[in-house]
Amino acid sequence: MQNIEQIKINSFNKEQYQSDVRDNFLKQANENLTKLFSRPEIGFTKVPDRQELWDDCKKLSESYINKIDRIVVIGIGGSSLGAKVFCDLLLSENNSTKKVDFLDSVDPLYVNSVLNSIDSSKTLFVPISKSGNTIETLITIDYIKQKFTDLNFVVITENKNSPLNDWAIKNNYSTLPVPLDVGGRFSVLTPVGIFLACLLGYDYKKIQAGAKAANQDKQSVSLMIQKMHESFLREEEICYYWIYSQIFKGLGPWWQQLWAESLGKSETRDKAKASRFAVPIHLVGPGDQHSVLQQLMEGGQRQLVIFHDFEAVNEAGAALAKDYFGIYSYFENKNFGKLIHAESVSTEKALNENCISTIRLSSKKENSLFTVGYLFQFWMLVVGSLGELHNINAFDQPGVELGKRLAQQMLRNS
Repeated sequence: MQNIEQIKINSFNKEQYQSDVRDNFLKQANENLTKLFSRPEIGFTKVPDRQELWDDCKKLSESYINKIDRIVVIGIGGSSLGAKVFCDLLLSENNSTKKVDFLDSVDPLYVNSVLNSIDSSKTLFVPISKSGNTIETLITIDYIKQKFTDLNFVVITENKNSPLNDWAIKNNYSTLPVPLDVGGRFSVLTPVGIFLACLLGYDYKKIQAGAKAANQDKQSVSLMIQKMHESFLREEEICYYWIYSQIFKGLGPWWQQLWAESLGKSETRDKAKASRFAVPIHLVGPGDQHSVLQQLMEGGQRQLVIFHDFEAVNEAGAALAKDYFGIYSYFENKNFGKLIHAESVSTEKALNENCISTIRLSSKKENSLFTVGYLFQFWMLVVGSLGELHNINAFDQPGVELGKRLAQQMLRNS
């Protein structure tokens, strides 16, 4: 593969480390990335090469793609956040007329508004739950079954005994597996995300190629691990991921869950006190320049801002032929892409003048599906390796499990 490096990484921070210290940080990043790849029980690093997973998604999607005009994904958290990114790409990738809804909430007003608007005979329902016992997903299926009789389901869950998998087998519904060695928030490149991509008519091979490129691009991944480790040592309390693209904005919520559930741990694997990572917050520019920039500039928190721009966006749009207001003549013959890029760069410079740390990611102009595949795998490798570096289990979520148990107890006692 030619030129596997898909992004450029630049950074600014007030505290500059000596070159030998930076070299040591980069060495640690490399070592822990290698350690992550060597763990046999961690499957997401191997998913880009598991061809059967990708082919099965394509094959099953072909049996439905011409029979439906609506797709309803039933899932929450890692079962929906990544898949949503593929819906945003409809703006640039194809002209699919299929409408996609995500029942990722049990808000009854929202659920009713979706279900009251569909023709169930032309709708494919896709329940997704890695464990197969997610209460919100199972209850939503129950509600759908009591509302409709003519139903099409494709179930995505682990291939083992669980309420969801057992129900699918009993009713002869098609199933696709979430691999047992892939955690829910690391599963976007399994059928959790790829089946929907195939239903929308995307060429999954482009997504797969991007993910494989990230696996090979160890230089960029290690550099990002190093930058994030330096942020931790500066004790920065908030990490903002500021995406300057409407098409790629869905990466923000997905990244936020990946970071928060993986790195927000109180104990190391040895039961010692864990490192405290920054709180992740996603932003979309330039809209959020008009909502949170004042807080970033003068709020006083120790923070890191990751700017992410895209060559495909910066070079797009028709050039402005005439300034009808007579006040922006300097913008004549320039396109919208130049405007959004200028706003991104200028916002970063303003933060730097206030001594706020920043990192800039610039994605090269590639097919959008390749870029998304790369970025999904890139961020999963960065987060997983940070867990290795700080000796925390990046693949569990004990704090989330406690809340689930308390909610179920509350319902039993009510």
